[in-house]
Amino acid sequence: MSASPWLVGPFVDMLVGSGLAYLMTLPLLLIISVRTGFVGWPVLLVTLISILVSVPHYGATLLRVYEERSQRQRYALFAYYLTGILALVFLAGIYSIPIGSALLTLYVSWSPWHIGGQNYGVALTILRRRGVEVTPLVKRLLYVSFVLSFLLALLSIHVENSNHVPASGLQAARIYRVIPVGIPSALVSVVFPVVLMIYVGSVVGAFVGLVRRGVRGWPLVSVVSLVAAQALWFVVPALLFFWSGTDAEGLLPFAAIWISAAHSAQYLWITTHYARRIDPGIRTGTYLGKALLAGAFVTIFPGLLFLPDWLGAPSWAAGLGTLLFAVVNIHHFALDGAIWKLRDGHVARALLRDDPGLAAGKAEASVGLGRWGWRVVWIGGSIALAVTVHEQFERTVTLSGITLRSLDRARDAIARLEWTGRDSDSDHLVLANSYLQAGNPDAAEKEYRESLARRPSAEAVSGLAAVRIQRRDWSGALENYDRAQRLDPDNVDLMIRRSDLLNQLESETPPVDRAAIRDLQRRSIRLLERALDLDRRRVPTIVRLARVYTRSGRRRDAAALIQAALEGLEGLASTERAMLEREKRALSDPRSGSAAGTRAGPVRPGASGARP
Repeated sequence: MSASPWLVGPFVDMLVGSGLAYLMTLPLLLIISVRTGFVGWPVLLVTLISILVSVPHYGATLLRVYEERSQRQRYALFAYYLTGILALVFLAGIYSIPIGSALLTLYVSWSPWHIGGQNYGVALTILRRRGVEVTPLVKRLLYVSFVLSFLLALLSIHVENSNHVPASGLQAARIYRVIPVGIPSALVSVVFPVVLMIYVGSVVGAFVGLVRRGVRGWPLVSVVSLVAAQALWFVVPALLFFWSGTDAEGLLPFAAIWISAAHSAQYLWITTHYARRIDPGIRTGTYLGKALLAGAFVTIFPGLLFLPDWLGAPSWAAGLGTLLFAVVNIHHFALDGAIWKLRDGHVARALLRDDPGLAAGKAEASVGLGRWGWRVVWIGGSIALAVTVHEQFERTVTLSGITLRSLDRARDAIARLEWTGRDSDSDHLVLANSYLQAGNPDAAEKEYRESLARRPSAEAVSGLAAVRIQRRDWSGALENYDRAQRLDPDNVDLMIRRSDLLNQLESETPPVDRAAIRDLQRRSIRLLERALDLDRRRVPTIVRLARVYTRSGRRRDAAALIQAALEGLEGLASTERAMLEREKRALSDPRSGSAAGTRAGPVRPGASGARP
């Protein structure tokens, strides 16, 4: 038993070390979500959490491995060779989507194991500092519970057709994606309940064993809290996904970011204690500041070396930032698995016994990397933090609430973000839409093309179509909408806009050119029928199709379509029913082609495309 049962103190150890802060705030977050419908963190708050907690936790690992020569030599395989290999794979991933996606998949798959291992180690540390002799059976049962929580998460990630991603930092992933292994659902449906039952049994067995050993009060509460946190982070989301197909992010709001923050804070709690045992003279603020700069150097600074305009890399928002985040985490997982083992005498003396003799053997911190090596880290980390702060300033102050009067100011802000590669395709897209609304199609077209240069998207190509509509270039608009549809094949709105443009071209085609008119009508009908296959409740689309049927000589089909909608669609709004009834009356009048007449109506230009 150590001289003190606490690593830092009762308050910090209970809230941060044992995860009680997470468990206590979870009900509050649920209440906020239910009452407000708000399920996402503000970008500024996410950035603050990242800078103050997540980034330093990566830096703490680097300080642990690289700051002392003895540690670099001891873990040379990881410190040098693994680092070099990951750097090369990262470079390959920048220019290869399959390699980048494989790295992303490895990060997501490894994450539950890494977090579970930390929770298991913390549980044993708390018990042993309290003088609890954990029997081999109880220790094994506790270990099995964390292993099986990982296995349940892994099954949910890699079952066929899975979209379950229990990891943070991937919300902005656009180029790379997680690739499930594709375990057959039939196999998982058998394995999952068995693993779940063994998991529950191991948890119950571990708790019963601890109680029988006389464990009470804070030590027992801490273990229960850590096991509960692990279950909420991975077991409960896996259960929700398998049994209801529900994304846990909707029921456990802000989950990924909050889990990451809780895990990172817990890690800093451990590493700060370790650092002070090794060097009693270091201040907590100094240590955390060094960890922040070291973390920023590896999580942010490398992205500045791959600006899209320099080396053809994807932009930070489109995928570079996500790929770097995945590689940094893989490196972090591998290092942590090697350096934090309670059976390691050095670690045990620091975490379990507070051995004062550790400080006497501390190596010179600057040996190996040298003074200039650490200066590079501190300067690079400072630049990285400055870039992040600048980005958030531009987004929260300059770009928030773009108005027609502030377009030029917004354009200048985005240009400044381009200097550090932090502009995104969505920045240019929002600005382009605003320019189009302001009646400046030339500026809008420029920004749409800037957006497409960063990431091809149906939204930006649709914007180019809207520019053509403002210029009354119907053929050019249709060509762009066709291109947008290829990027988003099941987008019903695009199908409707393409149909409207075909109708516009039909209205401008000379009546004598009947072959061209029939071709335009057939294309419009195919689009609208496909749109209704995807969404049968769109009454305006039903009316559109009925009118094209009528113009193409299929009046009976039009009447049958309207009647089927009136009889088959339940819960119609009064305005929708009135629209269908009006169309039905028009079709019953032999003097009328339909409510729209016998010729297609014109397209009205607008930022969102053609409208009826």
